[in-house]
Amino acid sequence: MIAPAVALATVFILGAAPAMAHESIDGAGPFVNGIVHPFILPAHVLIAVGLGLWITRQDGGAIRLSVVAFSGALAIGLALSEAIPLSPQLTLCMAFIAAFLAATAWKAPAWSAAVIVASAAFSIGLDSGADDTGALIGT
Repeated sequence: MIAPAVALATVFILGAAPAMAHESIDGAGPFVNGIVHPFILPAHVLIAVGLGLWITRQDGGAIRLSVVAFSGALAIGLALSEAIPLSPQLTLCMAFIAAFLAATAWKAPAWSAAVIVASAAFSIGLDSGADDTGALIGT
């Protein structure tokens, strides 16, 4: 039963068309658009909610390490967003992984939880690149 679902999800993820632009809020400045940006994109919301549900089921050490890993990897991803091209499938794959982890409630060692969370945060950072420094700071 799980194998057909994984195969179907893989087909959908690999067949997804790239988004050419992200909507911004008219009249809001770049900083506000940077703050709102992660909440507008469904893949970013799925990653954040999925990881949030999953990481709260871990022990305290994994939670603390994951928060630090998320913040650092997100900042690095944002800093490198203009230099590294990102495939839209990467963010969708991370959303699928986050949903899978939340659904299975897998208990991970602290270091592996931090690596998974950092990978997801890095993909969000790369996908959230902006030409404007104010938008990057807001994000």
